[in-house]
Amino acid sequence: MTFLKQFFDGSSAPFSFEKYETAHMLVFYLLIAAVMLTIIFKDKITPKTDRAIKVSTAALTIVFELGFHVWNYLNDEDFVGNLIYLDLCAITLILALIFNLSKKKGLNRKIFPLIYFWSTGALGSIMFPTVSCGPAKFRFYHFFWIHGYIVLTAVYGTVVNGHRIDIKDYWKAIRTIVMVGIVVGTIDKLFDKNYMFLAGPAETVTPLDSLGDGATYYLNLLLLSALLSFIAYLPHWFKDMADRRAVARMMFVEEEWI
Repeated sequence: MTFLKQFFDGSSAPFSFEKYETAHMLVFYLLIAAVMLTIIFKDKITPKTDRAIKVSTAALTIVFELGFHVWNYLNDEDFVGNLIYLDLCAITLILALIFNLSKKKGLNRKIFPLIYFWSTGALGSIMFPTVSCGPAKFRFYHFFWIHGYIVLTAVYGTVVNGHRIDIKDYWKAIRTIVMVGIVVGTIDKLFDKNYMFLAGPAETVTPLDSLGDGATYYLNLLLLSALLSFIAYLPHWFKDMADRRAVARMMFVEEEWI
């Protein structure tokens, strides 16, 4: 019981989390390994295996998320505030769970671009964590599993399920995040919250600290989101260019034979 009590408490003892130290770097290595394994074994994943992977990881994610709310309650954190899923990663998490549990291909095709582009926020959270607890605490595992799950859903949907992203999806994601931001920003002002970090940067040091204040902060935050999303789009852009060139070469060869 003593171990469980210490594991679920909100303090950073016996040691706090440090960015880019051993525990943090191990998270990076595990994430990279998961991505590489997905790429290597993508052709060996049958429909049955695909379903098993999605359901099992979604179930584990739900367990972690339920545990997080228990953790909030036990440690007098913002229990009610965290029940309201208005942070970008929280919204993306819900979409990722729907994507992995739903069998509706049409629905999955509609929501996947949002998961793909918004997963850049989850990757940013892994790179610049706002967690203060080290690997001796539940919160450490919850934080990195949830954000890693979002990133890997984007990778898995692309590599294994073959979802393609085009420039229209990019603009759709930008328009959607602006509309969501307007609603969430209004809620932040009305209830003195900081969902999606629209009211200001996180309490820990992150690149958001350099975005300025007031209207400048909002504009720079939008530009940063657009830039990161465009960088995420580039692999699909290069793939589309390569496919078009391959088709053009085939057509040229056929014309020569004719």
